[in-house]
Amino acid sequence: MSGSTSGQVELPLRWLKPSAEPVSVVCATRVYYWDGHWDTVLGRAIRCSGSDCAYCDRAQAVERRWVIGVKRPGGERFLFEMRKRQRAAIDLLTELGEASVGQRLSIRREGDSPTSPVTVSVLSMTATVERWEIEKLVSVLGRA
Repeated sequence: MSGSTSGQVELPLRWLKPSAEPVSVVCATRVYYWDGHWDTVLGRAIRCSGSDCAYCDRAQAVERRWVIGVKRPGGERFLFEMRKRQRAAIDLLTELGEASVGQRLSIRREGDSPTSPVTVSVLSMTATVERWEIEKLVSVLGRA
């Protein structure tokens, strides 16, 4: 996994998988979001296509997904997806906007199951961190 010096993220880029042990990361992007539906047949989220959405036509709930880019100690980069449960952290980081870059977070899964709730705590501002851009990447998440 690597990134260019221009702030553009190069692939491959992995998703951060929280564990029962707290993970310390630093925000390297502002918060982005996208709206989607869970497709039980495909076993993945599909982006809501708006007024002509087949999932909406079937009255399937739309779920907002918030995405940030984070760096672990050592510089390894990940995407991290937040849900409604992490709303306090989402609201604080969203309010900070571009100033959220450099915020230190602690992320922890509250159990051993992959479906256990995840806690996100906004801890403090850290030293300057290289900002990177994921807007184009987030814009294609959930596409069929």
